[in-house]
Order: sequence, then C-alpha cells, then structure tokens
Amino acid sequence: MTPGIFGRTPLISAIVTEAGIVKLSASSLFDIVSGGRQTRSLISLEQAIETVRASFGGIINVETLYINNIELVYAILPESLQALDSFEAWPAWVFRTTQQEFFGGRGGQQESITRERAVFVCAIDGIILRDRFR
Repeated sequence: MTPGIFGRTPLISAIVTEAGIVKLSASSLFDIVSGGRQTRSLISLEQAIETVRASFGGIINVETLYINNIELVYAILPESLQALDSFEAWPAWVFRTTQQEFFGGRGGQQESITRERAVFVCAIDGIILRDRFR
C-alpha cells in the first residue's frame, strides 16, 4: 500500500465528561512551510478517465464495476518514501468505485464480495499517484 493521507480532511475529536476532557485526538493537520499559489493547467476529467481505463482496463472487469463518485481533491503525499515527515499537496481526480466479485463457494454455490477502491490520478500530469513511488 502506498503511504500517504489521500484526500483527508483535518479531524479533531474529543471525549468530554463532567470531569472535563477525557480524550483528545487530531489527525491530518499540516503546517504550510513553503509554496504558495502556482498556476498550472489541469488535465480534464475525460483525460483522467482515459488514464484509469488504460491503467486498469486489462485487469478490471468493467461489467461489474460501478463508479460511485468522482471529485477533484488535494491528495497529501509524502515528498518521498525517505521523507515521511514532509508532505506535498497534489491536485488529483479521485475515482471511488465499488465492484462485485464472484467466486465459487461451498457446495458449488456462487458467492460474491463487494470491493471498494479509490484511484487517484494526478490532475497535473495524469499519472496514477501510487505509481510516483515505484
């Protein structure tokens, strides 16, 4: 699995009782230490769909695949596998899918499982984001 915090929103949660705060946790919080506004052209949704089709068309049965949601997000990724304390925000098209997979079960009965996936396509260059670490 590729390390990273894909498209997460900062989350702060607390458990409070009459005695006060019992538990406090926070995740996906970031300090912006460099960067700024950069103007770049993004690939179209159609180009992102073609990237997914080209990357997975030979291994995914499209007859049982359902795309639940497509959105443009910032994917927060480590700068490198060696620098897991420093992250970069990449604009990305995210495809959330559900796929019904069938297999032979006990006694010759056909069984199925539902598999959910998220595929992130870099909206700058059209590369599947997990491939950045290969």
